[in-house]
Amino acid sequence: MNDKELLDYLKSTFEESKTLTEGSRKEGRDAYEYMRGNQLPADVIEALEDRGQPLMDGFGLIAFASVFPMITVMGYSILLDKK
Repeated sequence: MNDKELLDYLKSTFEESKTLTEGSRKEGRDAYEYMRGNQLPADVIEALEDRGQPLMDGFGLIAFASVFPMITVMGYSILLDKK
């Protein structure tokens, strides 16, 4: 590999790394904003507010509905074990 080929290779590798780093940083910022509660785009928020609907997605209710049967079965088995 001559000097020009090496330089071209290094430039392309640098540009690729720069692009990937920028993408990772944007993804990190988006994840941070999502965790802070900024999960919906502005136009969706505006539409929900116009309709008088809450901005919550109901995930807590879904999580509770998923966990409740397991807790019930485990509680029942504990009660049976104590008898």
